[in-house]
Amino acid sequence: MLITRMKQTSARLLWASTTPVLLEGEVKKLDPVINGTTIEHNYMAAKVMAECGLPVSNLYALLVDKLELARGGKDKFHWTAAAYRILSDECVDAVTKALPITR
Repeated sequence: MLITRMKQTSARLLWASTTPVLLEGEVKKLDPVINGTTIEHNYMAAKVMAECGLPVSNLYALLVDKLELARGGKDKFHWTAAAYRILSDECVDAVTKALPITR
């Protein structure tokens, strides 16, 4: 397994879930097919990461209640600057916690 091989290095491993997928043309509605698959895959990956003792950043949970921050229109996958700020703050926190403090 890739995780096992990488743990043998000095790499710090983190995992982040996929963000929600919206229904095309509907900013405040989740795509029932693609988003359903996203939820399943996020769940399966989070389970593997937990079994391997790896930290998880749940980016899906950060945005699922903030669908108004999606770009909308025909773009079902991308978000506005405000949403990316939320995501980047989470990623910075996760990386900061994972890296050793050096002086």
